Amino acid sequence: MEAVLIILGIAVIGLVVLDFILTTLWVQGGAGPVTSKLTSGIWILTRKMSRDNKTILSLVGPMLLVLTVMSWILLFLAGWFCLIASDPDILSNSQHEGNASIIDRIYYVGYTFFTLGSGNWTPSSDVWKVIAIILTASGMISITFAVTYLINVVSAVNTKRGFAQDVLSIGQSGTEILLTAWNGKDLHHLDKPLSLISSNLSTLSTQYNAYPILHYYFNKDSSKSTSLAIAALDDALQVMEHHLPKETLPNPVIVKQTRSSILTFLDTLDFVTISDKNEEAPAPDLTELREKGLPVHQAQGEEQTFEHRKKLLSLVHLNARKWPT
Repeated sequence: MEAVLIILGIAVIGLVVLDFILTTLWVQGGAGPVTSKLTSGIWILTRKMSRDNKTILSLVGPMLLVLTVMSWILLFLAGWFCLIASDPDILSNSQHEGNASIIDRIYYVGYTFFTLGSGNWTPSSDVWKVIAIILTASGMISITFAVTYLINVVSAVNTKRGFAQDVLSIGQSGTEILLTAWNGKDLHHLDKPLSLISSNLSTLSTQYNAYPILHYYFNKDSSKSTSLAIAALDDALQVMEHHLPKETLPNPVIVKQTRSSILTFLDTLDFVTISDKNEEAPAPDLTELREKGLPVHQAQGEEQTFEHRKKLLSLVHLNARKWPT
């Protein structure tokens, strides 16, 4: 039994350390195995049970953030408790004869992990004194990084809302963005907005890459939806790149940067669970643009499949939205 508890404790602590590092410190992006399964599972379950109720979905992101941090703490405590419970003679108390009870061991793990230092139980051997130091260090480090993680995610949520507003304030769809920017002869009114949007989207991609939980932050207000903003922006770029004369377009460098920023952002979907990976987003409707005087034309090879648009539609569906038209 002692060996089983030691092995179990080491396994649980190893799992939570791995998940903690991959979620908070791993620069390659993504989340740990526990965090990724927890967040995607709760998101999918909540969508099914709530039938995509916007009020309920808006609460899921903060709830997942709290549950993520709580899961780390609980797993750490569970792992350390297994180790402390493996030997009946691990703890001693000058005011108490006999072995520590289960409650005493839970109490010891708790106050040592949270560095309270107010308990009467102490390790009975030099080996367990060293382990107690490691227990305390794990508590200090994990709590510090968990708080930092919370702050960074909340900051990123504000960034994503600001980005969505920047795009959707120009137009709620690709067609509306182009009509807003059209001055009668070209789209150069988009030069400065696209430059700012591209820069902000690059920053947002980095944040999503580091914190995939951002995909599960839902805003009831569609004007603050990142997925709708990127979909509308891509529709506008799709028309500019394939259906408009070059002389009418914004600065080609800025257009290329914006396209690159969208593709980079879509790579963050590799870290979340999506169900529809094969359906492609609908092509932009050129009829209204043509009626408003934009010199749109049918591009050669228009039947071509744009692979990134499949991911883009998956992003919209992941966020319980419909394609902006």
